[in-house]
Amino acid sequence: MLSLVVAWAMCGAGPGACVAVFGFAFMLFVGPAMGDYLLNDRGVRHGAVIGDVSRYWKKHGDGRACTVVTTDTGRPDAYEVDDPDGCDDDLREGQNVTLVVDPEGWLKPRLSSHVNGVAPYLVWTSAGLLTATESLVLYGRLRRRGLRV
Repeated sequence: MLSLVVAWAMCGAGPGACVAVFGFAFMLFVGPAMGDYLLNDRGVRHGAVIGDVSRYWKKHGDGRACTVVTTDTGRPDAYEVDDPDGCDDDLREGQNVTLVVDPEGWLKPRLSSHVNGVAPYLVWTSAGLLTATESLVLYGRLRRRGLRV
């Protein structure tokens, strides 16, 4: 809301509203891209074993959750990994996997098959939205400056 008010005041109603929409969409794409980058770059990989595989009901079908126990640490730690983070249909109890954990604890752990760095579409979409946002700010400021002279 604050970005909408500032963009509206700086650029006018039309460009200001577009800046707010593009800025919001930009944040929707940058968040997952940064999470993927950080987990790929700083994530600690551990050898682990699938301890339990369970199903749960979600709005659009069944979901899966896996309890993953690390095997290469002094004290085994258990992590919950659900279907978007790598708990696929082909995983079974007792299967060896590689778990990627954020050392700071900000991001959910994932199985290594789902940590591939930043997808190219996220980079290009984020760059396009940032360019559109900045272009609209420039257009709005030039338009407002032209009206005052």
